[in-house]
Amino acid sequence: MKKSGSEFLSDLKLFYPYLRKGLVIQKLNFIKKFEEFNECYNQVLLQNEKDETAIKVAKTLVKGIEEGFITESDLDELLFLLIEDTLFNSYLFKLQKENIEFNNDKDLNELLIKWGVPTDNQILSNVRNNSDKDFVICGYRRYDFDSIRLLLLDKKPVKIYSQDEEDLYAAYPTLIDIDYRRNLLHIRIKDVDLIESNSKEVSTFKGRIENTLNFLYQLEPKIYCKEIENVRRSLFLIEENLLKNQREKAQQMLVGFELQIDEFVNNIYQKFGAVEEEGITSKDHISTAVLSIISKNLKRNEQGDIVGIKFRNKHGEGKENYAEVSIIEKDYKCISTDELYWINLSVLLNQKEIEFLKIGKFFNAGFVIFNLTVSLNTLNVRLMQRSSHPDNELERQPNDQKYEEVIEFINNFLSEH
Repeated sequence: MKKSGSEFLSDLKLFYPYLRKGLVIQKLNFIKKFEEFNECYNQVLLQNEKDETAIKVAKTLVKGIEEGFITESDLDELLFLLIEDTLFNSYLFKLQKENIEFNNDKDLNELLIKWGVPTDNQILSNVRNNSDKDFVICGYRRYDFDSIRLLLLDKKPVKIYSQDEEDLYAAYPTLIDIDYRRNLLHIRIKDVDLIESNSKEVSTFKGRIENTLNFLYQLEPKIYCKEIENVRRSLFLIEENLLKNQREKAQQMLVGFELQIDEFVNNIYQKFGAVEEEGITSKDHISTAVLSIISKNLKRNEQGDIVGIKFRNKHGEGKENYAEVSIIEKDYKCISTDELYWINLSVLLNQKEIEFLKIGKFFNAGFVIFNLTVSLNTLNVRLMQRSSHPDNELERQPNDQKYEEVIEFINNFLSEH
């Protein structure tokens, strides 16, 4: 049965967090649909001036369907693109794909049927489906036979904090990337800060990820995955890849001070004796102190892409026995410009593990600021939506293409160590 305009509007309102006017226009231009959007929006504006922008956008899209400017399929493609370009908080797991491999359309279709993926592959056609589970599969996208992207919605809209008296509810989407090419499972979710719920499965990242994994494990055939091992070591390898060349330039200049450093260290040994702390010598400490001064002479283009780091200096065998070093450059300079990095470098090179990296890096798709964090015993990748980067000329808005390039970059460092 064909939906009425009011039914379309009611369903679209559930996606109001994604109906940002500028992004909607950008995606409509991308799919080459609804050139009349601005004209229709201005007509809606005349009668609905007090509505929130997202509601006016929703009414404009409904008007576009009613007047034949876009189809339901166009609207579905638009919604999928909007969600893809919004969900950039991703938890990565190693995919164990042996029981869900396929090589042709027939195998894929049979797999999707077994998983309960709706044959009507449109979000708004499935948004109000009933389910005895916590999620409803509302659609999917296939990328050759390298990847399947499932769109899950919470079976009920979530209540969103609002300063107004009226209760506000929204659909909560989760993207599941079954990434055969990289042997990764991506769980991509939205922030939970504004969700009003007493359920940890709804209002916390930990609860959501665990609940999503449980849902995937209940599918037949099952989607198996496991946490990425040695994440801290992988983050260290990324840091080395991005900053080792910068260090080597400074260390080349350090060679000229070798005699003075050795003489100074010998004086310390004579007075205090040899002091070594879990693999770090006095010479290491003195050398990194000198490096912190030398680094001030590095040119801007020699400084690297890491703008934040957190690592630990562990003491003994206990997991909780450590001191933590955290360096965040608020003006987005590389940490190699700060003496804190150089002074603590000997600790970092001794530990060879990192808890957190913040990176600002150019890719083919543009400039990306992203965080890499050890979380829930695996790797959390987060592309930053907004930032206070001083260079306003940079196009920092994340998108799905940037996400793909970030994943491709870090995947080179996720092999077993």
